[in-house]
Amino acid sequence: MATELTNLGIFPAMRFGEDEYAQLEMRLDLFNDRIVATRYQQGRAGASFIADPLAVAQALNGFDIDSGLLPENVLFWQRREGVERVAIWLPPQVWWPVRIETRQETVAWRVPLPGLVLVGYRKYYQLFAVADEGRPGPESELFAAPCPNVSGQVCVGNAPFPVAGASTMGEAVQVFFESGFNAHLANGKSRKYPDDITRMWRVLNRIKAAEYPLADLVPMRMQLKGLLK
Repeated sequence: MATELTNLGIFPAMRFGEDEYAQLEMRLDLFNDRIVATRYQQGRAGASFIADPLAVAQALNGFDIDSGLLPENVLFWQRREGVERVAIWLPPQVWWPVRIETRQETVAWRVPLPGLVLVGYRKYYQLFAVADEGRPGPESELFAAPCPNVSGQVCVGNAPFPVAGASTMGEAVQVFFESGFNAHLANGKSRKYPDDITRMWRVLNRIKAAEYPLADLVPMRMQLKGLLK
């Protein structure tokens, strides 16, 4: 027997067998004038006591949970100290138009990029590349995102990035690609052009490339599962 759980429409339905359920350790009963906590051991009720509401609120706010890896483009969802941390996968594609500010002018290019992993926590974002053609898995190797204005962590500047959450990651992607790029933090992202990734972008735009050359990616010596820690 399995039970289907749907997370308020945020994630696809997930199925768990009964033997995978968490074990009940405590139950809280909320009355209009008190909270009663009951401890459980091996499924049996033990001692009950009146709980301090402030202590309950603090404990629940700091309760850490995570989903593990999920299907579709959501790779994982976590809650750390009451704040969401989300990672999504962006499949390999050509991004257009991508605005780049040079010393002489502002240009708009077609930029093919490999699969990307965007991780958001509060208003802090990290961006990595993956070489997988399909959705990456726990053992997938991470590479430096071949983008300027990124050093693992995205340089958000004055761009209106939203607070990261399951419902706002699409907006964060849009802000990242529509806010424009410059030559800041452009080094260390390309084997062919180690000093400036925008030189690779210029070439790819000129030849109308449909894919980013994966051999050019710079490894981070870390796997996707390392982001779950």
